[in-house]
Amino acid sequence: MQTFQCAQLLGQPPFQIEVLHLETARTALRAAQDAGSALMVIHPEGHITVDPDYKASSLDALQTAVDGYIEPVTITRPQVSRSGPYVAYVNEEGLIHGQAFNPLAEQLFGVQIVGPLAVEVGFCIDAAGNTVPAPLQPAQSA
Repeated sequence: MQTFQCAQLLGQPPFQIEVLHLETARTALRAAQDAGSALMVIHPEGHITVDPDYKASSLDALQTAVDGYIEPVTITRPQVSRSGPYVAYVNEEGLIHGQAFNPLAEQLFGVQIVGPLAVEVGFCIDAAGNTVPAPLQPAQSA
């Protein structure tokens, strides 16, 4: 498991902090994509973990990542990368349990959440509603 830490820059303009977060997220996302499929968790404290050994969707792993019951989140416009696919989850009872606001997840994906955001990179939801590894895209010719 790899951990990527976002820089904590006090007194720096918000734009510069956002750029550093986006660069950190791009690095984490590239590591996840290089693995083919992975579980990327964006924590409210400002760090991102990537498990490149995550090859099959696992309820236990997702519940551990969000610290409770899972609820799917729709990410319609990833600002980190236009590539995908992604399936994302949060703690269904995060507000009830007082989990911290996750400003990094909001900056990166445009979703306001509390607690960790678990993102399955390289996964999609099939017609039956199951999370499955995404089919490989054929290489495009130049």
